[in-house]
Amino acid sequence: MNNLLLKIFQHDKWLNGFISGLFVPIVIFAALLQLLESLGILTTIESGQTVHILRPRTIALIVLFANIILMNAFKKMRWNQSMRGLAVSTFICIGLWVFKYGRDLF
Repeated sequence: MNNLLLKIFQHDKWLNGFISGLFVPIVIFAALLQLLESLGILTTIESGQTVHILRPRTIALIVLFANIILMNAFKKMRWNQSMRGLAVSTFICIGLWVFKYGRDLF
């Protein structure tokens, strides 16, 4: 399985950028959400309310900027097709963010 992944991601392909552009933000979002839920939720005793350090919509927005790091890595390797796939998946993620959290802004 490890050799198969290495063979797939050794080439400049549109699908490689698309998959990595969806996979990396989802994994980072899940990890940050889990970390902040275990460390960052403070409960007040009197009112029973929970206070978040960062809202999930802010975490999702920060994670979308993680694709910039991937974009820079693909640029250094001169993988233009992978950069195109990454751009498409980033726009899809931005559209999902606006669809899910856009109503909360207004």
